Amino acid sequence: MAADIQDHRIRKIDLKNSTVSTLLGNGIGADVDGNGTNASFFGPAFISIDNSGYMFVSDANSNRIRIVDPLLNVSTIDHTFMEIGTVKVDCLNQRLLVADSRANQIFQVKFE
Repeated sequence: MAADIQDHRIRKIDLKNSTVSTLLGNGIGADVDGNGTNASFFGPAFISIDNSGYMFVSDANSNRIRIVDPLLNVSTIDHTFMEIGTVKVDCLNQRLLVADSRANQIFQVKFE
């Protein structure tokens, strides 16, 4: 997976077949939940995936975390960061670590 910050999409990269396809996002820079390419991202920057196949995306222009379930349903965590950076899943402790560069903090978001 690759976050395409300029085109507001999440790309799937198939190295075996040398192809790139759009997995998520419709290319419209917005913060709209939905399924697959019906969802809108607003500058997706970083991706982290947990052991259950859930994907966590930092949406840089909206400063929010987007959650993608294994069926490609996109939802938004109800918290806005000052300047969201990287996200990292800590599966052992069932939490997401989120860097906020303007706040100079690492936040923990619990999930199950």
